[in-house]
Amino acid sequence: MHVLLDHAAAIIAGSIAALLLLGTVARSSQEDQRMTALAVAKDQAIAFSTWLEEDLSTVGMGLPDGDVRLTPPSMGTCNGTDCTTQFTFVRRSYDTSTTPATPRTHDIRLTLSPTTTVSNEDGTTTQLYEVRRTERINGSAWAEAGASPASLSHFRIGLQDDAGAPTASEADAAFVEVAFSLVPPLLRDDLLLSELNWSAVFRIHPV
Repeated sequence: MHVLLDHAAAIIAGSIAALLLLGTVARSSQEDQRMTALAVAKDQAIAFSTWLEEDLSTVGMGLPDGDVRLTPPSMGTCNGTDCTTQFTFVRRSYDTSTTPATPRTHDIRLTLSPTTTVSNEDGTTTQLYEVRRTERINGSAWAEAGASPASLSHFRIGLQDDAGAPTASEADAAFVEVAFSLVPPLLRDDLLLSELNWSAVFRIHPV
């Protein structure tokens, strides 16, 4: 009898040890997934913020005083907060392969488009979006020119005057501010991660 009890105790102890080991492996795997998702999200956020910086730092560049530099952003609601659904701005470059150099007027349009909906642990849902970039040169047809990650939960562009106060006037706009939130991939009920947030302010040309 003692032998049977000892054998049963050994089986139970071994089973408990195996369950603890499985739990440790599961937690380790989950943490690896979290770190991988976060790393991917950081790379996506850096790439998108670099693109925005390269674009929005050129609003009005090369245009003479008095030219229209932008169309004030169109606003909507995304996941319960104000967001920008479309923003169009203008800059000018010069083709130096000709003599004299030929001016090229670039109209650039950023449009927010819904992509998919994800479920949250508390039973709510989050709508995800992407920013689609289109461009036309010298009044030609609009052409696709890139897109953000399709996992934005928020995107907002605003205008500020010289004092840094919000304005809806193109004529008074001296700065453009931009902010976005990005949801890491692999979003599941047991892999909820905080959104990554980014914001910046750029001077509008000419100054």
